[in-house]
Amino acid sequence: MFAKAVVLTKREVRSWIRSPLLSVSFVTRPILWVVVFGGALNAAFFSASTTQGSLGGASDYFSYLTVGMLSAMPMLLATRAGSSLFADRSSGYLSRLLVAPVSRSTIVFAKIAGTMLFGVTQSIVLLFLAIPFGLSLPNLSVPSVLASIAGVSLLAWGYTCVFMVLSFRVRRWADQQLISSLNFPIMLFSQVFYPSSRLPKWMAPLTAYNPVSFSANLSRTVLFGSKSAVTDPTVVVGFVVLVAFALLTSGILLVLAKEWL
Repeated sequence: MFAKAVVLTKREVRSWIRSPLLSVSFVTRPILWVVVFGGALNAAFFSASTTQGSLGGASDYFSYLTVGMLSAMPMLLATRAGSSLFADRSSGYLSRLLVAPVSRSTIVFAKIAGTMLFGVTQSIVLLFLAIPFGLSLPNLSVPSVLASIAGVSLLAWGYTCVFMVLSFRVRRWADQQLISSLNFPIMLFSQVFYPSSRLPKWMAPLTAYNPVSFSANLSRTVLFGSKSAVTDPTVVVGFVVLVAFALLTSGILLVLAKEWL
């Protein structure tokens, strides 16, 4: 089973690498989001006198947004797993795969693993590309980066499962595009762009329970805090929520894959 999953995962990764446009967007997308969009928001809404406390420990808005985007980038790519499933169904490849000696769980988890691997790698690229542009990380260390990537990976896994489930019964490309567009509202209703103190009162509760917010705040705590930040309650609670989110969505995916795939 493991060998089959590795083969299918490699196929998913190759589909990214072999596409020139996807390869270019791998680098340009995070730079455009953070450098252009982040720079514009920083100049428009945040002054140099903005305190670190109001930005989750970040010294400036650019750093605040960049670390938040570490969680948003894989989530934005999570819809790719569902689109890949739709493409395999349309081409007839999925039908051939279903009659092969490969379990449905192996098929769906291989797509999730390939998508998550690509998304998390993009977050790592974003982290180090942003440093020359002014990203300030007081607690940049191997443990803090690993803790941040672990949280991002759990988030990416959970949302990839969600979008896979939503794509199981889709048969029209227009419907698949509609599902793919859901990642932007999910990102906007989180604390990626703004701290909770800057949000309208009606919006704050919605963003507080979004798994993206837990991942973003976890990353900010470990990267902007001290060496002991990995034991901070924000980090502990964040990991508990993200693990529960990944397990819950994986369980739903496995159950529905047997009936709907």
